[in-house]
Amino acid sequence: MLGNPSADATLPANLISQLMRREVNLYGTWNSDFSVHSTDDDWHPALQAMASGRLNLKPLVTHRVPLRCAVETLHALREGKEPFCKVVIHPDGQEEE
Repeated sequence: MLGNPSADATLPANLISQLMRREVNLYGTWNSDFSVHSTDDDWHPALQAMASGRLNLKPLVTHRVPLRCAVETLHALREGKEPFCKVVIHPDGQEEE
């Protein structure tokens, strides 16, 4: 899985070899539409609902951690030590309201 990269993304040679040996197909998907020139897209209505308070996403954030704890937190989540929905990592540990 890969989000929207801000630079080139490369795969290690050993991973490419594994993909080829297993004859794995890679597919790209795009799950939403955004336009800087129009409000006729998927994001503007959602952002408007959030701004007006009709859509409250704060309950989805289950973890807020400072950057210094990010690696430890992500390892704990990967290992299933606790349930999570969304994790917010703040550079200085401060939560924005």
